[in-house]
Amino acid sequence: MRFTVRTAATLLLLLTGLGALAQDGRVDVTLTHMGTDNLGKRLALALRNQLATSKRINLVKTSDERIGVYLATMANGQSTVYSATWTLGGMADDGYLTSRVGICRADAIWACARTLLAETDKHANVLYSVHHQVPAAR
Repeated sequence: MRFTVRTAATLLLLLTGLGALAQDGRVDVTLTHMGTDNLGKRLALALRNQLATSKRINLVKTSDERIGVYLATMANGQSTVYSATWTLGGMADDGYLTSRVGICRADAIWACARTLLAETDKHANVLYSVHHQVPAAR
């Protein structure tokens, strides 16, 4: 799996000219949330706040080249059920990285957001390391 992610990141960066990386080495990331349940909204907000404070991530509203995090939530009693998908690329041609599903209780919103942040950081770190291994396109 790690080889697949690294290979996909390498190919994408070669094709896009490494545009997903900001000048300071941070990786552009967008977060899209779909869901109307209150706990899901809290999870999305907690994840957004944690992404915004990450040293490796540049949280942006839109970007042609970035990691996309798509979070869908639905109420389930006292919890929210979520599906998170990570993609790499431009808006029209995203490449799939990975996804996960989970259930998050109200008292574990920040822990669930940290788990999602860790997955996002993992992909950002791969992009960063690939950027420093691949010579810049001229």
